[in-house]
Amino acid sequence: MATAGGRDFEPARITPGETIAAASGIALFVFLFFHWFAGASAWKVFDVVDFVLAAIAIVAVAVAGTKARGNRLVGDSAGLDLLLLGTVASSITLTFVLEGNNRKVGLWLSFFAALGLVYGGWRTMTEAPDTPGPLARMGSAPPATPPTEPTTPTPPSGPAASDPVPGETAGQTPPGLVGQPPAGEGTRPPGV
Repeated sequence: MATAGGRDFEPARITPGETIAAASGIALFVFLFFHWFAGASAWKVFDVVDFVLAAIAIVAVAVAGTKARGNRLVGDSAGLDLLLLGTVASSITLTFVLEGNNRKVGLWLSFFAALGLVYGGWRTMTEAPDTPGPLARMGSAPPATPPTEPTTPTPPSGPAASDPVPGETAGQTPPGLVGQPPAGEGTRPPGV
């Protein structure tokens, strides 16, 4: 899919870890609008903390967005940077989880989104750089499935289809029949 700037937006460029970090960043930003404490969102309670968390969330999304366009926002250290940003966000939210009064669902969800950002950063650090993410199939045709072979073998037809007879169908004699003594002679040692 081409964009106005001429660069292609390819979701397949985003690794699974970057996808997790970007989704966690979006969630963290959205949860800032939920109630963190009795009747108040993060935007109403804080002066600076809300902007720090929003900036962390935006950077996490921007890392994945620029990678999808073929650029790198933070170079080759995206995993480490996402891990550090997630650690800062989870430390901030954990502080209010442990010390806040009248905690509401927005705070808890923000904390889990920050942990998701930590996990996304860690996973980005440990995966191969060109690992296709879950958005790799977005906008592309499903892969063609190769034709399958029949699961049951078809019996041969013609003269070779009959049961093998020792001595008459030498190439098709079943194992165990070759070299057996003729009927009635038993097993005598050679030379007796």
